[in-house]
Amino acid sequence: MDDKGFIFTTDAVLGLVVVIVFTASLITYFALPVYNGEDHQHLQALADSALSVMEQDGSLRLAAIKKARGDTSGAQLILNSELEILIPDSTAYNITVGEGTNTVSASDDRGLLYATDTVTKVKVISGPEEGWMGRAWYKVEEVEFVNQQQNVTTTVWNFHNWLSNFSPWNNYYGLDDADYWGMSNWQPYSIKFSIPDNATIIGGTFLLGANSHRSDRWYRGPAYGANVRVNNIDHLISSSNFTFLNLRPNSYETMYNYQGNLTAAELKNGANNFYVNFRSPVDRYSDMPWFSMLATYTTNIALPQGITTSIDNFTDCAGVAVPSAQDLDGNGAWNEYGFSYNLQTGQKIFFNQLRSVNWNTYLNRNSIYSDGTPFVLTGIPHGASSGCAVSKVVDINIPEGSRIFDSYVVINSYGGVDNTLVEVWDGSQWQTAFSSFDNTQVNDGYGNNPGIIYVRDYLKNGNNKVRVTVWDQAPGSDYDFVGLTNCYAVTTYSKLPIKWENFAFTSYQSGNNQLSRTKQFTIGSDAKQALLFVGVGTSTRHIKVDYNNGTVLYNSDTVPFVLDLAALDTTVAGGHVITSGTAGNYTLKPGNYTLRVTVTGPANAWESGDNNANAALFSGTRVAVIYPKFLQNIWETSYASTAAQAEYNAGKSLNKTLSDAGISVDPSLIRTEAMYTGDLPNAIPVRLNLWKQ
Repeated sequence: MDDKGFIFTTDAVLGLVVVIVFTASLITYFALPVYNGEDHQHLQALADSALSVMEQDGSLRLAAIKKARGDTSGAQLILNSELEILIPDSTAYNITVGEGTNTVSASDDRGLLYATDTVTKVKVISGPEEGWMGRAWYKVEEVEFVNQQQNVTTTVWNFHNWLSNFSPWNNYYGLDDADYWGMSNWQPYSIKFSIPDNATIIGGTFLLGANSHRSDRWYRGPAYGANVRVNNIDHLISSSNFTFLNLRPNSYETMYNYQGNLTAAELKNGANNFYVNFRSPVDRYSDMPWFSMLATYTTNIALPQGITTSIDNFTDCAGVAVPSAQDLDGNGAWNEYGFSYNLQTGQKIFFNQLRSVNWNTYLNRNSIYSDGTPFVLTGIPHGASSGCAVSKVVDINIPEGSRIFDSYVVINSYGGVDNTLVEVWDGSQWQTAFSSFDNTQVNDGYGNNPGIIYVRDYLKNGNNKVRVTVWDQAPGSDYDFVGLTNCYAVTTYSKLPIKWENFAFTSYQSGNNQLSRTKQFTIGSDAKQALLFVGVGTSTRHIKVDYNNGTVLYNSDTVPFVLDLAALDTTVAGGHVITSGTAGNYTLKPGNYTLRVTVTGPANAWESGDNNANAALFSGTRVAVIYPKFLQNIWETSYASTAAQAEYNAGKSLNKTLSDAGISVDPSLIRTEAMYTGDLPNAIPVRLNLWKQ
């Protein structure tokens, strides 16, 4: 029928398809913030993300239509069921859709007595198409958890300094006299690193730099020979095995690099160890400028059915850039401003034009220098005012209407990398997710290089970009080789109404080799899983996790990738803080809790190259609370010129969505409805308020 306000409803045995996306935001703005701290930025991102999802999945238009048809309670149910999923239990909300007398509101104060931080997001969306809006929905009481396998490549140890800066290698004879790294009383001293206990090891690599400080125009100093001994297995490297990189700027000193491969049999779960023995032709001019060890392994995580995990890889990049023409290749022509280096082949591509950009014109802006070719970064606000840098960007594309659950960037740097910058483009602006200069007890953030950075709160549906920039602090003319390898971004999302809340620690670098940080997290009703993902410094020796009291959940020299907090809580002494029941049959207890993570760095500064063996913890360390139950029906919408066609299209869309998620459909539980949309305005204002205590 064509009468306005008529609702046509039938039961249907239909299958369901990818949701038709409706986008047409006309106006978007944030109210002035109470303060501009990191938590406030996350609250802003949360409000923006929630409205984006609700616009794309049709819930805002659906609520407006139901209100116009006189079904206020139905409109409120749609809004509340969406926001219960999208807004964490620790955050209160109020939403208003429409204007004048034709508005519908929904709210939940979440028991907050007062607000210390508030955000208002206003969005004007396009009105629905004139015709009929069809909706199909299906009830799923609880979704199953399935094991999801993830491959992880991460830096398990990193040294980014000159070994001759540390005792006992800083004497006249240098590496020729103290020929082990590590060393104790002139004997080998193994440096310890770890691989998670529950991982399946695939293999690894190590990157070893060599230098000869002999600056002689007529004689090119060779690389030393070396034995890299990993878990008592020798990797003998002759001087000729190293790849010549360049002459250091304004000198005839030589720089070299070597990449070695490690098999799965040479590495082991838990504690590992290594040292480097410098061998002939080592002499008093020899030096080690960098060393990195990476491990690749597979881990399994139980996640709700229907979650998609996307992995986006950065292209490897490395090399040197200098501010004035140099004879970098050693051929006598002083006409080179730098070169790119291929880690796999050892090939160098030199360039003869200056590549340089100032910090203020680079930070949070698009840049031609983010192409992987090295450049000189000038005007750096802390430490050395300039440095040799390399930068790369990766795209993260998230389907419209998806709920973004988690996203993090794994950064594996090598060479003389002293500082790191991570930025995110959300489709409209660049924001800084991490800077070595922030949240550190070290003035210039030296060595504050993360392994994992959490970026979910900066992402929106659609096309996003993550840019990683690393550089070497260059006092004087010390422009050293820098590189990125095996870096990638991991993002999990779904169109299903799954609830997943993250509580990320704030990145922080200590002034010494110990650091403790706390984070409050909330467990709500029906939570099934509480996990701690770990992202700590790449030279971490020990980690301890507790509830900021005497109840210790984890205390080990093995740094994990993820910990099952609930499972640990049922077995440790003084446990059952967040759980009730037995180890094999427990439930999570709703409430607010505090988790403390304590990390210990190496005992000696020369092990990491940091001046004080600095311990560090990064935002990649985060608590994830996951709810397997759908707090609302799964539903899809579609438009058509007739009610029957609108219902049919919505049903097909829903069937496809469920099929893609691997959910079996009981046809008798599918419901459809159609509503006339011709009398709604072309633009519908939406106002969302969020606040925290």
